[in-house]
Amino acid sequence: MAFTDIIRANRSGVAFALRATNISLPISSSVTGYLRGISLGGPTSQEGDDGYGARHLQTAITRSYVEGNPSTPCLELTTNGIFRFRWVVKAGLRSVSVLTKQIKIFNAVSRPSITIKANSNIGLNADLTSYAPISSDWITIGPVSFTSTGIDATWVELRNNLMMDNAPAYFDHIVVT
Repeated sequence: MAFTDIIRANRSGVAFALRATNISLPISSSVTGYLRGISLGGPTSQEGDDGYGARHLQTAITRSYVEGNPSTPCLELTTNGIFRFRWVVKAGLRSVSVLTKQIKIFNAVSRPSITIKANSNIGLNADLTSYAPISSDWITIGPVSFTSTGIDATWVELRNNLMMDNAPAYFDHIVVT
């Protein structure tokens, strides 16, 4: 059997390459749902959003069945990177805190952190970031508080800031008020 390379692309570049036999059904853009490309959004960086409102694909985010507080499982960021979620807030005093653990300790800025991203619709004109205190056990980051002036959503980012291999950061028990 002869193989033919089929390259599918999206707005940000090659999404994936597939191989199909010549006895397969013909593939064209008019065939709905058959070997369609996937869009991961536009190109972005870890430090900022792109025009599409998406972030780059994050890897090394998993669930740990060994760690957790008050009990297992918990979120594990196995290497440097971020996990973020959308938080819908209403007017008034708002805060977020999270339990974190990272065994390897170097300095304060390499510790796990939580960031509430700026959103002028809720009166938050700059990012709010708080780092975990130095500890090799479970410790609370926050609460990170602000007064919301409206109703909207903002991003909350949990970060593993340690730039070395085999240094996971664990996050558990996120509390928002």
